[in-house]
Amino acid sequence: MKKLLHLSPLIIILSVFIILAGCSKKKNSPQISAGVGTYTFNGTNMYTTNDTLTGDFFSGGKDVTMWPTSSVTASNLVFVDNIPAQSSGSVNLSDGSNQSSTAPYILGYNGQIHFSSVANSGSVTKTGANSFSFSCTVSDDSNPSNTYSLSGSGTY
Repeated sequence: MKKLLHLSPLIIILSVFIILAGCSKKKNSPQISAGVGTYTFNGTNMYTTNDTLTGDFFSGGKDVTMWPTSSVTASNLVFVDNIPAQSSGSVNLSDGSNQSSTAPYILGYNGQIHFSSVANSGSVTKTGANSFSFSCTVSDDSNPSNTYSLSGSGTY
């Protein structure tokens, strides 16, 4: 009986562990929504694979990363943030270098220049539930007087 009393706490702990392990819910990993797209930065065309993990917490829209299919590094990325949730309509872009609102904005890197959208210089247009287009002026973050044209479209 004394041996059983010594084993009793161990048996209880193991029993609780087995019960909890069997009852735990399986957690699904986040589903990456993938799409395709194209963009033109100052006359140079890029084909992309687009992804978004979740909706934007503050705006309810989507944050989409456009990854060029020809680049294996982080060069030539374009981030289109706060894409509106509705299926149609157009929204003006905000200043990407100062994201203080929930309005859409664009950030990017072309291998040499970090750039961001200039406030009210363009817009994002929803062309369907999971598709969009954009056209705007972006400025060099280290020298804002240098501006470039950026346009594109895609799905997510």
